[in-house]
Amino acid sequence: AFVQAETSLNDALRLVRSSGTALDDVLAGRILVAVAGIQGLRGRLHESQSTAREAVELLQDKDARYAHFAKGTIAISLNLLQQHSEALRIYNDVLRYFENEANVVEVVRTLTHILEALLNSRQLEKAVAVGERLERTNRGLVSAIGGHLQVSVAAQGALLSSLVVLGELLGNAEMLKDARDGFITHAAKAEAEGRPRQHAASLAQKAQALWYLDQLDDAHRSYQAAADVCNHEGFPKLEADC
Repeated sequence: AFVQAETSLNDALRLVRSSGTALDDVLAGRILVAVAGIQGLRGRLHESQSTAREAVELLQDKDARYAHFAKGTIAISLNLLQQHSEALRIYNDVLRYFENEANVVEVVRTLTHILEALLNSRQLEKAVAVGERLERTNRGLVSAIGGHLQVSVAAQGALLSSLVVLGELLGNAEMLKDARDGFITHAAKAEAEGRPRQHAASLAQKAQALWYLDQLDDAHRSYQAAADVCNHEGFPKLEADC
């Protein structure tokens, strides 16, 4: 599906660029944002960065919202490539923009990515502060809409991930048990709602919590279940490691 989507988007991009008007620059930039996202999902992180940077150049002075979507895509790739400092710099720029726009959905999404980058780089004090802010903001979003958007579910997953990291580093078994139980619920809900990426990621995170709790057989089964989902869906190895 991703291959077909990327091919269709590139065909549309060639058609738009053949016109060569200022309006078509905006449309081309928006298409590039979508292409960069697909490239990132397929594990082609350097290519995704390059495409997203091209989108930023086209959109910077014409469509600020999509330019910041593109910047977010760049930061996601940087974080996955372990370039956490640069990723955080870009994420914070994106966060300021969406805060000024009062776009709560994108604020929650960006705080989620910031928390993940801080956890990956073991900046734990900052991660705790961002996690608390994310929890408050996400709770307000859920209350306002009367339900859960996908972005709020992702935020909950990031908060559970923080319990795994903190529980392991602090030797706090209760944190790890809370994370394990949370990911059991998270994985079941993702499977029931047909969200295989979140399903696989939740199974892998549950396995990590089980591993730190020395429940090694259960951890192995959960890791295998995550791998089975990824293999069935044709996800790249990168997705299995999320």
